[in-house]
Amino acid sequence: MSERELYERLRDACLNGNASETERKKFSALLAKSDDFVDDYLEHAQIDATLAWYGQSEDIPPLNQVSPVTPSRTATDKWLLIGVAATLFAVVSGWIYSSVQANAAKSVAYLESAAHCQWGVCTIPTSLQTDLPAGRLRLISGVAKLRFPNVTVTLEGPVDLEILNTKACRVYSGRVIGQVDPGGEGFVVETPNAAVVDRGTKFGVAVKGNGDAQLDVIDGVVDIRHHATGQKIRAKGASSVKADGQQLQVIDQNYLQLQATEERPDKGRFEYISSSDGEGEELFLTYGDRLEGNEFPRPLHTLLVKHSESQPHWERVIVLRFDLSTLSKDQIKSAHLRLDGVATEMGYASLVPDASLEFYVLDEQFERAWDSESSKWASFPGTVSNAPIINQDHVNLIGEIVIPQSQPEGRFIMNDQRLADALRSDRDGLITIVLKRATSGAGGPSYVHGFADRTHPTATPPTLRIEMESPSNE
Repeated sequence: MSERELYERLRDACLNGNASETERKKFSALLAKSDDFVDDYLEHAQIDATLAWYGQSEDIPPLNQVSPVTPSRTATDKWLLIGVAATLFAVVSGWIYSSVQANAAKSVAYLESAAHCQWGVCTIPTSLQTDLPAGRLRLISGVAKLRFPNVTVTLEGPVDLEILNTKACRVYSGRVIGQVDPGGEGFVVETPNAAVVDRGTKFGVAVKGNGDAQLDVIDGVVDIRHHATGQKIRAKGASSVKADGQQLQVIDQNYLQLQATEERPDKGRFEYISSSDGEGEELFLTYGDRLEGNEFPRPLHTLLVKHSESQPHWERVIVLRFDLSTLSKDQIKSAHLRLDGVATEMGYASLVPDASLEFYVLDEQFERAWDSESSKWASFPGTVSNAPIINQDHVNLIGEIVIPQSQPEGRFIMNDQRLADALRSDRDGLITIVLKRATSGAGGPSYVHGFADRTHPTATPPTLRIEMESPSNE
């Protein structure tokens, strides 16, 4: 057995919690002598920790919870390893984003305080008293306080929250408390089934793993809007409202029913549509016959794009389809497309200057002429079958962005009026967007840019953020 094979066997045994004491010592010795092993272990431990996070249900105690039943040695070891992995990854993530993104991304919030916090996999820094850009925070345990302009949001771990901008955040699961000071009215807390629009108050939001939420008004007034039905409730004083996938349900009678009629689905001022919603699709196409996964490893959960005039066989484009069937297109004000850049470890970034990415929309007549299972470069209507180029007769340019050479990772936003125009003109409820890198890499193994796909365990999939006209009665 080679040293690598021994390492992999011991790694899996440790992560699975069934390694003996002797095996654990051998594994520690291997980690101490190889940085490659450490990197590999962190990667696998991150995945294991993420799976544990998503799989954490009410019957699995959090790390800091004292169980009345003494756990087995095996289970304890596994949670310990997962905790160590999550901590290590949080440290690494924090360092990466502190050093790479902090100066480039726009600050929208501030991590004011953190007490006994253990962070999970986050996409933004978790250092205390740090300016934060938009991104995802996963707090495993402890209490942290975020400061937005005139608004304070307190996180009570475990909680999974995304900072959207200076006036909004989204709670995927867990409990938060919002305190809105004068000037902060209108702050929005999105949940899977409803949005809370604050009118100057203090309120709590508790979201279960299935998306159901309880909204508690502690003081003041909030408006609650149900995503699926459009039902609206203004709650005031000490009152509570539950939001499941079907309706809003008032627990306390201290409320004013603003609107209870079932009308068109309306999520408020913004709609978010990702490539994983409805009939959404995604893939990347390679011009040549040499495919990743056969001769070369490729990163999982990643969409790849590359342009190199000296290596046309490695030309790659990304194709995204979004389901617009629930969108009221006549109410679209603006739109942008979000992409989360992730490390690919394919090629050298220094061989690619600041890279221009072009975004094209595929003609509607070809909308259903492709799918992620069978489409190839030669058969895709947006590319020329026998050349590594876009078929300009079948697509229209709708926007561009530039990815700095020194920052291929992090969030990138394509914001162009032509995107909103394309969404408004849609007639069949679908839109396909093709991404092409216009900037060629130098000769040799130039960098392959990558973006998180819809299966990525930590990053956000390609997502359209669409600003809608506000309802007239709001």
